[in-house]
Amino acid sequence: MDIVGICRFSLLGRGDWISFRGAAEQDIARLVDEQAQKLFDPARIEARLRSFELLTLASLQAQTDQNFVFIVLASTRMPQIYQDRLRALCARVPQVELRFFDTTSAGDAQRKVFKSLGLQFSNVLQFRLDDDDAISQRFVANMRRAAGDFAGSDKPFVITNARALYVAAAGNGQGAYDWPVTFLAAGLALRHPKKSVYEFGHFGMEQRFEHAVVDDNLSLVTHHGLNDTSFSPDRARKRGMQLLAPQAVAEIVADQFSFLSRGALALMHLAAPAAEDTDQSENDEEFVEDSTLTVDEPFIQLYKGRDRYAVKYTQRSFDTLYIGFDNLAEVRSRNKDRPGWGYGFAKSNGWSFMGVLAFDDNWFRSRSLHKSFAKLQAEGFFDQFDRVILSGTSMGGYGACLFAQFAPGCTVVAFSPQSTLDVALAPWDTRYPGGTAQNWSFLPSDAAETCHFAHKAYVFYDPKLPEDRAHAERLVAAGAVGLKMRWSGHMTAQFLRQVGLLSSVSRQCADGTMDEGRFYAAYRPVRLLRRYVRGLADSLLDSRRTGLLPQAFERAIAADFPRIASDFKCGLAFVDVADFDLAHMRAKMHRAKEKHVQSTPAFAAHFATCEALNKSASYIDLAEALEKFAPVLESSADFYVWRANCAAEAGMRAEALADLVRALYLAPMRPFLQRRIARIAQQLGRRDIVALVDRVEALNDPPKAIPQPKA
Repeated sequence: MDIVGICRFSLLGRGDWISFRGAAEQDIARLVDEQAQKLFDPARIEARLRSFELLTLASLQAQTDQNFVFIVLASTRMPQIYQDRLRALCARVPQVELRFFDTTSAGDAQRKVFKSLGLQFSNVLQFRLDDDDAISQRFVANMRRAAGDFAGSDKPFVITNARALYVAAAGNGQGAYDWPVTFLAAGLALRHPKKSVYEFGHFGMEQRFEHAVVDDNLSLVTHHGLNDTSFSPDRARKRGMQLLAPQAVAEIVADQFSFLSRGALALMHLAAPAAEDTDQSENDEEFVEDSTLTVDEPFIQLYKGRDRYAVKYTQRSFDTLYIGFDNLAEVRSRNKDRPGWGYGFAKSNGWSFMGVLAFDDNWFRSRSLHKSFAKLQAEGFFDQFDRVILSGTSMGGYGACLFAQFAPGCTVVAFSPQSTLDVALAPWDTRYPGGTAQNWSFLPSDAAETCHFAHKAYVFYDPKLPEDRAHAERLVAAGAVGLKMRWSGHMTAQFLRQVGLLSSVSRQCADGTMDEGRFYAAYRPVRLLRRYVRGLADSLLDSRRTGLLPQAFERAIAADFPRIASDFKCGLAFVDVADFDLAHMRAKMHRAKEKHVQSTPAFAAHFATCEALNKSASYIDLAEALEKFAPVLESSADFYVWRANCAAEAGMRAEALADLVRALYLAPMRPFLQRRIARIAQQLGRRDIVALVDRVEALNDPPKAIPQPKA
């Protein structure tokens, strides 16, 4: 399969710019002229040529798999001086095919280039990339590998990155953000037998086509104030973006975008600051196992137990010592010289800092580490400080609660902590096999037995997450203050950071002024976060609380969450079908998305087997295969269509109808499926399902009013 990228470099025509949306045909010429003035403004085009050279083309030159074509579509109305410069840039990269067009659409221009190059849509995985964005250096290789999972299928499919590094290089909210987003335009790839990737709304492809998610690919998306879309901290918060520290940005760049030059980093205002001269005596010191930490050195480091962990201490004052414990995100970091979780927070407050680093998922189950802390306690190390704060998230939250025993009277601030992973005490938490496999026999191992050493222990958790709720309840029973964060999932600290509350909440906990009333008053802004709105919508749909559904739908629209609103509206159409288990189907969808089931080789193989049996009308064999492969295929609409075919062949029309309704929920935009369901429903007298089909057909129509479920 050929891999072909397409880039519109100031191409004039009816595209997906905001100004063209909903425009009448007679207005297009005027809009094109207006767009030409904007596109070819010297300041704008100079900036785009610069980003195209340093970001887009640089990412193509750095690809580990160089077997691809990259088509650049540009306008003949571009001033000649810029056409010449664009030609010179493109000539540096042998894979680039530059073409100039009169006013046209990207899809039509792409077809002409495909024809001239002898490319067949059916044999091309096409991806789109703007002239101010970049792809990971492993992008082409990973896309080719992911496309292999669809080998043998003639259906359209989409491959998307799992997240993006979003850099706001100018304006309000300037900085680099981690954006967990799929089906973003940058780097989105499509195999379609006839159509261009530009002929579909990129976010809408999730519902239209089979797809796979590549976790190892990040897109680099930039915003510089000249984009067609706006950006602000409020929009970043709603999108679930997390502002990254410089060190985190450097790690992502090193892993995904190591080709970026100093000029490229400077273009995005990400250039690393020059290293400061430091006195040799202030360099990190490495101690042997029997060394102890003292306050004589400003920055010392202690390694223990086969380099599985490290303890670092930075002295600033004797007023407060902040001890931060690593979580799995830090464990996966390749930088073993990191200062530790919460270092920046402690520094901003002028507090002394101790970082307890983990280099694997060991849950701090190390006898030597425990002995080191016991020795520090015996020597009065912690007694030197007016107050000691232990904090962490998840595994780090467990560490903070457990190690409170070494600093009696301390304050613990734990986000989504485990109380233990000892299977004898917490058999219900199977999320962390690496942690469960640790040695839990030596004591202490149960944080519920040690957190009472803290003067106050604050535990932040999502009560909707069963495992986290169970751990929190054990800790609260031991005296901790439980602070509930609904719809935050396991990312409670990240959730607070997204609304700018993490520092203030942590500071109030450290001061001992935090209580439930104060926290819940501060927590109210999270109601505008994507995760919160999604969680509320899911809960209302799953519980069939139809009286509140329209309000929540309006809220999703008002909060500018179109994808949530679309999913919610679809669920609303199904909510009053009495024998349709909406909660069960939604759970299957969420589980499949979390595990990327449909991007696995097993899914592709089993899908192909069942598809062939269905085409050959071998329904007995098909029924057996579907039962066997159900755990892998049950998130696919085709699975239920095929099962309905088997039921219909056996004369079980009611069962066939039930499966077709399940398929419709997973693929509401299939007209043939809608017609088939309506026909069978009419034959069986199921007026509620006939009405359901009408509601689903209306999903694509612009809503004049919010749809109401029937009483």
